[in-house]
Amino acid sequence: MIASFFQSLSAHDVEYLLISGQATVVYGAASFSEDIDIWLRPTEANCGQFLVALQSQDAKYYKLTPALTLPHLQQGHGFHFAIEGTDEFFLDVMGVPPRAPSFDEAMGQSRSIQTEWGRLPVVGIKHLVEIKKTQRMSDYPIIGQLVLKFLEEQGDPSTEDYLWALDNTFTLPELRQLIREHPAVMHACERVPELKAYGERIADGSEPDEELESLTARWLSDRVLASQASDRQYWRPIIRSLKELKKLGQLMPEGADVVLGL
Repeated sequence: MIASFFQSLSAHDVEYLLISGQATVVYGAASFSEDIDIWLRPTEANCGQFLVALQSQDAKYYKLTPALTLPHLQQGHGFHFAIEGTDEFFLDVMGVPPRAPSFDEAMGQSRSIQTEWGRLPVVGIKHLVEIKKTQRMSDYPIIGQLVLKFLEEQGDPSTEDYLWALDNTFTLPELRQLIREHPAVMHACERVPELKAYGERIADGSEPDEELESLTARWLSDRVLASQASDRQYWRPIIRSLKELKKLGQLMPEGADVVLGL
């Protein structure tokens, strides 16, 4: 069923990128994700082609979804669909994901990856990391695994690569793994003094004492809290807009068929 959906996107020349949960699974940073999330190029023509593809899959609207129009795509709204059949699945769509660059820039750094549903365009790891900085605590260990995958792909990471890795590691287990698998990251730790003492203990094979462990954990936790606060701030105007659309009766009826011209 999912393979058929992606085949339909290809048949209708829809421009998109796989993002969020399934993208992390494709990169090997997570083992499971329930929904399919895609980033749709936000143009009038592409939106129209996407609606045609949805209709061909007998898609239905699902929970708090505005009409899929170019203005709503450009405002950052999310659109939710159920694709029914033998293997029913839920589809989440965005035209402007949070913290993402332009679609053209993201496409330029994307990967074409063979998956169980065929070869798909997948957002690049660095952009995926930004999209995953959500309010869900469970996303932050996954971000750390994405960082490790990125460094693995570099072969010979630069100091800037290591600095980016440290900036985007939010949990102690992933920090330990980063230092053990990439001891050269310790050079970058000189520019992140909060991690230097902890990193030195891990690098030389000794265990940090309880105080240092606690200090480092709190520092990482503060970074997560700041990221979560930033994500809440990002969504506030979009949620206000969604509430206004609901008040005006302009959300699509849940369970209704996707029909062209709406």
